[in-house]
Amino acid sequence: MNTQTNGNDEGALTITDVCAQLKIKKGTVYQLIRTGALPAFRLGRTYRIEQEDLQHFKDTRKAVVAAAANGATASQG
Repeated sequence: MNTQTNGNDEGALTITDVCAQLKIKKGTVYQLIRTGALPAFRLGRTYRIEQEDLQHFKDTRKAVVAAAANGATASQG
């Protein structure tokens, strides 16, 4: 029985998977990893990103955008 998703260990995503989900380029994903904004681990010579870490990254970005929008609305009123 194959319990892996997308051929990855325990559901961890590849850089290509993350690019597809976020609709960004590989260089941007690597930059997010280098700066610590997106947690990742090495598996051999490649990076893997846990699905939970990607979801947390997306959730925190939503919160930042929402806060910025609320701040802009409050300062305009």
